[in-house]
Amino acid sequence: MMQSDTLTVTNYARVTGRRLISGGSTWLPVPASYEVLTAALLPPHLREAFGMDFGAAEQRAVSRSIAHLRSFYHYLPARLRYVGPYQEAHGRLAGKAEEPDLLTRMSNRFWIGQYQLPK
Repeated sequence: MMQSDTLTVTNYARVTGRRLISGGSTWLPVPASYEVLTAALLPPHLREAFGMDFGAAEQRAVSRSIAHLRSFYHYLPARLRYVGPYQEAHGRLAGKAEEPDLLTRMSNRFWIGQYQLPK
């Protein structure tokens, strides 16, 4: 699926992706490494469609970030390892129709500038 042309990047996806990476309209800065790590995880055609750079400098930054993250990541609870939009989407896929909980709403507000994903 990831290698096919089935997944595409719409303008809405581009805007939402930019909000995720920039921290929405939050006052807290998002680490620069977040965008580089995100770009590293995407297949090249999606990375390109989102307009993300990923050259030699970005590859070195990813290696440094991964080395740093390995030192503490496994100690974090899942609620902190996964951003609110992921948690809400995961709940929807599991068939949970209720509103996201407070922590997920706050995380959504931080990452995408709104309390809930569009329905």
